[in-house]
Amino acid sequence: MPDRTDVPQLGLGCVKLGSVATGGSGAAARLLGHALDRGVTFFDTAAAYGDGTSERILGRAVRGQRARVMIATKAGYRFTERSSTQRAIRWMLAPLLARRARSAAPPAPSSAASVNRPARTAYAEQDFSSAFLRMSLDGSLRRLRTDYVDIFQMHGPKKVCDSDVVRVVDEFIQSGKVRAFGVGLESLDDAHAWLDVKGLSWIQLPFGILDPQAGTGLIAAARAKGVSVIVRGVFAAGLLAEIPESREMQLHSRQRQLRKDVRALATRVGIDPLVLAAWYARSRPGVRVVLIGSSSTTQLDANIAALSAPAPTDAVAQQLDALLIDYLRDHALDTEHAT
Repeated sequence: MPDRTDVPQLGLGCVKLGSVATGGSGAAARLLGHALDRGVTFFDTAAAYGDGTSERILGRAVRGQRARVMIATKAGYRFTERSSTQRAIRWMLAPLLARRARSAAPPAPSSAASVNRPARTAYAEQDFSSAFLRMSLDGSLRRLRTDYVDIFQMHGPKKVCDSDVVRVVDEFIQSGKVRAFGVGLESLDDAHAWLDVKGLSWIQLPFGILDPQAGTGLIAAARAKGVSVIVRGVFAAGLLAEIPESREMQLHSRQRQLRKDVRALATRVGIDPLVLAAWYARSRPGVRVVLIGSSSTTQLDANIAALSAPAPTDAVAQQLDALLIDYLRDHALDTEHAT
């Protein structure tokens, strides 16, 4: 596939921003400062991430630079925002909690089809009522220290929104509190239906070498409808790198074989598999933003390097496409048999 001129923007996913397992608020502030220094200006967060912590840290980091950044946040999960006392206690316990997180047993094997399936969180109850969305947006603006968000996304809805959601988000846009309406999907089940929602201009999808299903038509359909696509999980949560067998078992059998084949191809042609993964995501026409998740400045630099690397040759791209075509065909057959 030839190089494209409309290279997607790089965005930083902020789901773990300020997590005690990744160093707390101080490390998060350093990471955000480094990201800004490296030219990252798109940040994707959510009201419920860290019970408001992610937005709060991001708001402090971009203070004085709001005009040069794009902030996409999400609403729809109920949570209890921590008090200043609770936050202080949590940061005091950060070193202990971080050690526990690093020594925790690996997760049990999963038969899930997507490596982008969200991790289990403390928040589970969803609410997309007009009253809750108003309250959520006001809370996000306060924590982000801004008077508008660039993209206001529905957070992992289980079904396509109703007219009340469309109406209230349009109200936000008319008031200037929101610049654009989006949705962050946790699966592709209703993605095509979301493209027909009035006023929707952004859709966030799981997509990558080990999750290529969105590339079979969904991203192209979004592009045709003028809906910009944000992709996440392009590095397969680190599963393309050297990993212990316990982590590899998180994948289902066909994904394990695909991972093996992609890594073999990368070794054969002398390319880091993460570079192949980055190229695959950024080369899809219709992808506007490629989100990366980084918990340290070192990891951020490595991810930026992978996304900035030259495109593989046409011969390598064709070999990768062939692997993915075979995988998607077999995946479709598995899905058909399962139903």
